[in-house]
Amino acid sequence: AERRGGVADRALLRSFTSMLADVGADVYSEEFEAPFLADTSRFYDAEAAALVRDLPPPAYLAAAETRLTEEADRVAHYLDPATAGPSARAVEAALLGAHVSTLVHAEAGGAVALVRDDAHADLSRMYTLLARVPGGLDEMRTAIADHAAASGARMVADPALATAPIPFVEALLAAKDKYDAVVARACGGDKAFAHALASAFERFVNAAPRAPEYVSLYMDDRLRRATRAGAAGPAAAARGGLGGGVGAPDGAPPSTAAPPLDDEAALDRVMAIFRYLQDKDVFERYHKAHLARRLLSGRPLADDAERALLARLKTECGYQFTSRLECMLTDVKTSADLAADWKAAGGGSGGGVELAVHVLTTGAWPTPPPSRAAMPPSVAAVADEFAKFYHAKHGGRRLAWQPGMGGADLRAEFGGRRHELSVTAHQAAILLLFNEGDGFTAEAIGAATGVPAGELPRALQSLACARGRNVLRKAPPGRDVAPGDTFFFNDGFTSKLFKVKVGTVSSSREAEPERAGTRARVEEDRKPQVDAAIVRVMKARRVLDHNSVVAEATLQLASRFAPTPALIKQRVESLIEREYLERDANDRKLYRYLA
Repeated sequence: AERRGGVADRALLRSFTSMLADVGADVYSEEFEAPFLADTSRFYDAEAAALVRDLPPPAYLAAAETRLTEEADRVAHYLDPATAGPSARAVEAALLGAHVSTLVHAEAGGAVALVRDDAHADLSRMYTLLARVPGGLDEMRTAIADHAAASGARMVADPALATAPIPFVEALLAAKDKYDAVVARACGGDKAFAHALASAFERFVNAAPRAPEYVSLYMDDRLRRATRAGAAGPAAAARGGLGGGVGAPDGAPPSTAAPPLDDEAALDRVMAIFRYLQDKDVFERYHKAHLARRLLSGRPLADDAERALLARLKTECGYQFTSRLECMLTDVKTSADLAADWKAAGGGSGGGVELAVHVLTTGAWPTPPPSRAAMPPSVAAVADEFAKFYHAKHGGRRLAWQPGMGGADLRAEFGGRRHELSVTAHQAAILLLFNEGDGFTAEAIGAATGVPAGELPRALQSLACARGRNVLRKAPPGRDVAPGDTFFFNDGFTSKLFKVKVGTVSSSREAEPERAGTRARVEEDRKPQVDAAIVRVMKARRVLDHNSVVAEATLQLASRFAPTPALIKQRVESLIEREYLERDANDRKLYRYLA
């Protein structure tokens, strides 16, 4: 009657149950508790069937929570304390256990719908109540993790995001923030939920083949914004000589949807996405290229932010991962000191040319093959002076020039109007050619300047086809560059600015052929790493079966990339050919280490 809203004489009921308990525990259990629990189950089974049909899950769970509180209060007032546990389990089984699947998977108000709507209070109630029944949290956790994986897979497959690095990573960060809030605010920081969602994120992030590149581009964009926001460290050396890099064009507009990487929280957010990447060696290759461009851009560097990021990368992946990146930062500082010494010695200028040089450690920087092509004669003369100065200080070293990685500031006159053009070294070589004449074909420009064939069309496009910044004119008009196209100096060029930045016609992300080349180089670099891991495993174990070799080598390499079983098998065969390993004579799946 009390369950249906009536009033009961609790003192009288308490006296009855106390009398039965005083007679004996068996009497209380058999004569009262067992029928009471059976009646409780029947009552709440019937009530649950009606409520679950009429109420959405949040309202149903609120009603269930009220019933559980009422029943606990009822037991405390007039039943023996020993009945509290069995009574609660009977109510939980009827109200919750029998309807877990319905509550979790309901389209309206189920776990997925509550996550989608950020209904943390309702999710918290669902989590708390389902924790009281066997398997309740498992079903809730699986439903939310599967939803995260499915929605993430749709997100990374979105064509609009597949070609936009910064929005792509920002979408990942937004999703990460959303599910972190679910774990923290609705699930009390439950580690099992956090692990399930992390596994879901790892699956869909690594389903995007360009994720390592895009995460690096995102970091590059944010670190550039950190510089612009004033988080600048010591200035890098001036433009010229050994400068440049690879990545987003300097003239690209910054994204404004997220803060720069100049504080701890921003770094931690982007590192959370980095942890999900399996191909960290692919990320390293892109990050090195983007770092090179930042260091050699001639602009102030957000040194504190750069070093804070390196510290986190070292913590995640070890010293080997960051040793070359740290060497790059050291090279820039050393080059600045060297430039000061050269200037003090009277070097750095001559024939109207001011030259600044970065001396980079071979192997640490992403440099193309050495070449003095595209270095104008006036620049080459000053470069020779620097080489003599450098060899006088470091007799045992050899300089290999990389003008294609550098940039230049040129003073130019357009019909009486003077401007200073900020260009790449290749663009500078092309523009200086027009001091000697007008009307050069693309083929003639390439032959005269030595600009690599792969870079020449891009450099000419940036000079003659950029909207509003056409330093050259192209005939016939059009964006594509053919060998017979003719280029002329554009006397009609105008700009409101004295200093004009001429961008490069390139995407912030790699084109498909470049990406294929990068991937091929990464795959080639992985082979010796897999060889080393297999040899370490076999040297420690001496004799091991194939599956164990695959498992242990994969574990050793997990901090850099996830090798495929096929790659490990291929490298095992190579090691057998080179007599590092041998197959067991009786069991072909067993390998032996050869000392």
